[in-house]
Amino acid sequence: MPTGAPTAADVVLVTAAASGIGAILVQALRATGSTVIGVAGGPAKVSTVAALGASATIDYRVSGWPDAVRSAAGSRPITLALDGVGGDIGRST
Repeated sequence: MPTGAPTAADVVLVTAAASGIGAILVQALRATGSTVIGVAGGPAKVSTVAALGASATIDYRVSGWPDAVRSAAGSRPITLALDGVGGDIGRST
């Protein structure tokens, strides 16, 4: 399995960003200086992800959320996606 060493140059997408593992990832990635786009389901979880320090937060329950992710990334590509959800959400990343 390939490994990564995220840096400040990375834009990282974290699904299930309000979960236990997701919360750890958001904080650890921010500590590297990475831009973190956290995806979670519902306003309360999105608020939690913002409080954890994500650069941008997206609610996957809102229609068109993949477009919101692309918008949050701006002109920069997503360089690393950490998917803790799978299924339709994971395939949409």
